[in-house]
Amino acid sequence: EVAAACAAHAPGAPPSRAAARQIEKDLTRTFAGVGCAGREGGGVRIPEDEAVAALRRVLGAHALYCPEVGYCQAMNFLCAVLLLVMDSEEAAFWTLERMVQGPMLRGYYGTRMEAAVADQCVLRDALGAAMPALCCHLEGLGVALALVSTQWCVCAFVPCLELRGTLRLWDALLYADGALEMQPQPQPQPQPQ
Repeated sequence: EVAAACAAHAPGAPPSRAAARQIEKDLTRTFAGVGCAGREGGGVRIPEDEAVAALRRVLGAHALYCPEVGYCQAMNFLCAVLLLVMDSEEAAFWTLERMVQGPMLRGYYGTRMEAAVADQCVLRDALGAAMPALCCHLEGLGVALALVSTQWCVCAFVPCLELRGTLRLWDALLYADGALEMQPQPQPQPQPQ
């Protein structure tokens, strides 16, 4: 079990009560937000009890392993996708840890969300330079870009893209940030006849 394996690496007790409460609130609404084309209702359909239990274990283990971040809303979407595509809960845990603490999302989670705020400023400036008419239109409507785009970024685009698109985007972002290192694949050795 991931929580037991992580306990050896993490100081202190189980995740805080506040983290555990927030995880519980987010569990049941997570998998419906993971888009999958061709599915009625738009969400991924897997055995709910099994999915929720795995999500609880991995998110709780992460809150235990990384108490300075703990659990923050939106991490549930990242974890849900990882659980869908990884071979084990342990692999999903370590990948979540690498994503949250790696270059792509470091500073996105926690009480201050410094990197998420900074990225919203960069996005606003880039959009203003590339599409000034759109920025003026949004400002005229009184719409702050960050109201929409913060969720896109903090959730790593899980709720707003189909699963296939999310995975392609993650591959590109994780590879560009060095979070995924391409490992040479072993070549099969010819068998003697």
